[in-house]
Amino acid sequence: MMKKALVVGTLAVAPITAHAGFTNEPPQPIDNGVGLECAPVGSTERGYDRDPVYKTAVSLTLENGSTPTTISVVHTTVSGSNYDRSHQYDHASIWQTPHMNQWFWKGYRGSLTMVGEIKRDATHPWWYIEKIFGPDGRLSFAMGEKCHLDNDGYVENDERNEQRSNPPSMRDAPGWLHR
Repeated sequence: MMKKALVVGTLAVAPITAHAGFTNEPPQPIDNGVGLECAPVGSTERGYDRDPVYKTAVSLTLENGSTPTTISVVHTTVSGSNYDRSHQYDHASIWQTPHMNQWFWKGYRGSLTMVGEIKRDATHPWWYIEKIFGPDGRLSFAMGEKCHLDNDGYVENDERNEQRSNPPSMRDAPGWLHR
């Protein structure tokens, strides 16, 4: 009878010990900014793009660890062409969602409005999202990109291959990109 009690007691303790190794790691502080390299993982584009974006360099500079002072976004296509959003969209503004790791830029190109969003979610991955709105304010195009830290978090803006071009072609957006 003593042996049965000992076995039951051991089994009751084992599950508690097994879970002791799991903890939530806090995200690394952002300090003065971050440099990211991103890759498209989804878009509302339907059809074939002869020169698709395969990576995007995103640079975010912060004051006091949260207030954005600059945001730089440069897309690189398969052919090697670079598209700097600051040369394509005028009258830009930048801001942060208070108390969150979420920053935005907004710019205009004729009757089009583009909004870019940089965010780090609860599991710590970085994301970059772009949305284009038409003259009627409806979402015309959206693209989501998963990101990682680049060059220890710092991205240099390479101006050698900058080009001006039209924004991506317009298509209706599926529900998963609507906000």
